[in-house]
Amino acid sequence: MGAVQPLALALVVVSALLIGLGVAWRSVAVTAPAEQCMDSDMREQVRMLILAGIDQALKEQVSRVFEMWMKDPSEQPKRALVGMHIGIDAYVRSRASAKKWNPPQCAP
Repeated sequence: MGAVQPLALALVVVSALLIGLGVAWRSVAVTAPAEQCMDSDMREQVRMLILAGIDQALKEQVSRVFEMWMKDPSEQPKRALVGMHIGIDAYVRSRASAKKWNPPQCAP
């Protein structure tokens, strides 16, 4: 039971960091330097890598939440659901952002 609380704390800290990074990302986006230009093939390749990374991050989040739930079925279901909702929200917003991403086309 002692190991469960540090894991729950770690989940909360990671979730808070992700939310903080999301807020920071929005404020930095206004002042960010110009994006690197690329052709359409490179843009789609980079986008696919980003989407694959986002998919992998959600898989890892689900695994961590489920591991915590298995260790303590009496207390963890509520915490697991909160962690799962936070992860899914971040996943949906991240994928939407990646799909909208459109760096400039390089001049010929």
